[in-house]
Amino acid sequence: MKRLSVAVAVDGVTAPGANGQPGAYTPRSAEEMQRIEQLVRPPSASTRSAATKSA
Repeated sequence: MKRLSVAVAVDGVTAPGANGQPGAYTPRSAEEMQRIEQLVRPPSASTRSAATKSA
């Protein structure tokens, strides 16, 4: 496989409410969004070439 395209949609967190209903919505913090972005974003070109050379 040469290339894989992926889309990720991230929303906030909805707390459980009473009687099975959704509770209060809380947006994710900027720090949490950055961590998620780091997990999803591909490595930089220099990181990819270094990984390829060591393989």
